[in-house]
Amino acid sequence: MRGTREKLVVGCVAALVVLAACGSATNGGGDGGLVQSMLDRTPIPEDTSASSEFWVLDLAAIAEASDVDRVGDPASWAVPLLIGAPIQDGGTGFAPAFIALTQDAIGFHDEWSDETGFSLNDIDQIAEMRSDIERFDTVVGPSDWAQDAPEIASGVRTIGTGDDYEHDLGSRSTLRMLGRPLRVAASDGVLAASLSSSAIEVWLSGNASVLGDDQRYAAAAAELDRAGVVSAVIFDYDFRGADGVVDVSFGVIGIGQALRAGAATEIVVYVFADDNDASAAADDLAAGWTSGSLISNPELQYSDRYSSVDVTTSGRTVVVTLEVPADGIAGAVSFLFQREPVFSYR
Repeated sequence: MRGTREKLVVGCVAALVVLAACGSATNGGGDGGLVQSMLDRTPIPEDTSASSEFWVLDLAAIAEASDVDRVGDPASWAVPLLIGAPIQDGGTGFAPAFIALTQDAIGFHDEWSDETGFSLNDIDQIAEMRSDIERFDTVVGPSDWAQDAPEIASGVRTIGTGDDYEHDLGSRSTLRMLGRPLRVAASDGVLAASLSSSAIEVWLSGNASVLGDDQRYAAAAAELDRAGVVSAVIFDYDFRGADGVVDVSFGVIGIGQALRAGAATEIVVYVFADDNDASAAADDLAAGWTSGSLISNPELQYSDRYSSVDVTTSGRTVVVTLEVPADGIAGAVSFLFQREPVFSYR
């Protein structure tokens, strides 16, 4: 498990650098907020033993909160909002969730749009599950994928040729950087994409077990949606570490960002086995966030990154609410990738 986590962390850190440079089993989603509704549209990974990540982004809400029109070249509106700039510099105060599917939708807009059949301007919400070699995307906004994508099974089309997961570096594109074919489908106003034909077929059937059915994910989503996040990630990792700030284990962490009234807030949700474990860990987590120092920079405390820190319990979760100053950038995701003690248990 640890080895898988290391690979995921390295991959995501690289992905964030790239970005900076440029409740039912139906496909209709649930009635919850952004995170829960997209969890309800996303199948559980085929390999449930692997560490996984679920990233979700509400481009429509971010643009609306920033009073930006999503028209023309996506670079004209998306770059200022998605590079992780402070609010006082025209940014959002955080680096939004990284979605591999759209990583070249700005820098190579025309080629990416030709292959998908739509533009970044058309995407309202998008979510991506990544687990080892698996990946599954759900997209809300566009009406369909490119019409010239050939059908390989009932309702399942392919962008690129070859077997599932097969690499063909000779057919690389801005959408498929390793040349692997992307299986796509549309149902009930939602688009889906995966490297697995069978995953798309099950999704189309409406009988898929979805991430929203996992009570750990649902607990994280409830708190993130309560805070009104427009960008979030839920990690399902082995968080054990010798430098951890708590003695109680947790296996799921949600991190999200809300944007309203010209201010950014970051929310961290720790999901424990039960209410008692959450209560037992709350004081240590509060001490870690308010007075703990970064391993990567001992002269800097976690709280130095924020204008205020508030730690509360809610059922089986501990919720850390972090207000981002106008000249700052939210840092919780980077803290997690750096394996800082506030994201480990002993």
